[in-house]
Amino acid sequence: MGNIGKQVHAAALQAADLAGAREPVDVGGGAGGLTAAFLARYPQLSATILDLPHVLPAAEELLTATGVRNRVRLVAGDFFDSVPAGGDVHLLAMIVHDWADDQAVRLLEAIRRAIPATGRLLIIDAVLPAGDTPHFGKLLDLAMMAMLTGHERTQPEFSDLLDAAGFRIERVVETAAPTSLIEAHPV
Repeated sequence: MGNIGKQVHAAALQAADLAGAREPVDVGGGAGGLTAAFLARYPQLSATILDLPHVLPAAEELLTATGVRNRVRLVAGDFFDSVPAGGDVHLLAMIVHDWADDQAVRLLEAIRRAIPATGRLLIIDAVLPAGDTPHFGKLLDLAMMAMLTGHERTQPEFSDLLDAAGFRIERVVETAAPTSLIEAHPV
């Protein structure tokens, strides 16, 4: 998973443009790899990482080792309950697929309450092609269904989740990893 995570982060870094951003909020940001990569590329950014309390020491360590710790606010919490406000871009990297639809909508609603009207939501996740078209995400879908309550989704399924939570998809960009970047805006 660590190697896949590095590949996904590198691909997301290439697909997402944060040149005009000021503070991304990495929701479920884990050890902080994606945040550290964005901060290294965009020196104007400061960031927030939200994750469970027991996860944040790993983020503290990685952010310190990469020299960006002074630009990151670490917030312990449950993203189903609330998400830190103040950011102009909210990131969900390989998070939505972990959850059944009702839980995914609940998470997206928490972000919707925190995001400003001019904010952007960036979701990095597999977007399954329709039909029998081969895709790595379809194998991942089997693993998700066997181990967790979540699953991979098609673009129309993502659109339904986002609509239910008060967002609209602006674009979907395939990346060099087996994931896509979904950019959505509050409505």
